[in-house]
Amino acid sequence: MAPAASLNAGKAGISLHRNFAIASFSLDASIRVEGPDRAGLERLLRYCARPPVAPEHLEQLGEDALIYRFDQPQPDRRTQLRLTPLQLIERLAALIPPPRLHRHRYHRVLD
Repeated sequence: MAPAASLNAGKAGISLHRNFAIASFSLDASIRVEGPDRAGLERLLRYCARPPVAPEHLEQLGEDALIYRFDQPQPDRRTQLRLTPLQLIERLAALIPPPRLHRHRYHRVLD
């Protein structure tokens, strides 16, 4: 996978960028995988399919307490987050896209 540079249309003076956003829709085409690059395709698919929570960062402290440890300190300098199981479920549920609306779209990802 290699980041693609911005394209310049030259004489017309039109600059084509690989990122686009409008309202709640965004498109990022700055990463591409060439057809025969199967290892690159696998890395991209693994990245897209990663879980929202890293299980190795989650620890149960008791029946009503969970600790999620961050890899790096957050902007407010926190290194962990203490949640109840219900709070964790609420946060995870917020990541689920509404029915009949895809959160991500991948063009020809399995070709």
